[in-house]
Amino acid sequence: MKSDSIKRLYELSNEGDFDGQRALLTENYRHHILGQGIDLDGADATIEAMRNMFAVMKMTWSSDRVEEHGPFAVSFSTGEIEGLPPFTALNIYRFEGDLIAEGWVLSATPGE
Repeated sequence: MKSDSIKRLYELSNEGDFDGQRALLTENYRHHILGQGIDLDGADATIEAMRNMFAVMKMTWSSDRVEEHGPFAVSFSTGEIEGLPPFTALNIYRFEGDLIAEGWVLSATPGE
């Protein structure tokens, strides 16, 4: 199930195992963080950028709910950055078979 792959992607991030994420992504994986103008091409470039971002921000993620729509899965997620209130995000993932081929972070809203 796509929701299991997304949950595992977040678990690996939280554990700092970015190399472990590689098995979940296509070779040509693309990642977009729209609010920050970030577009990453390729699984290796994405993994390296995420490794750096998570280390600097001390960030963790959880997927609160996933809805699957054909090759797409929408994750309603909660993120935390050390020292800041939790925030919510809407992440969309496109799958090719069992692998994640593309991801978009569409919005992030500070928690209350």
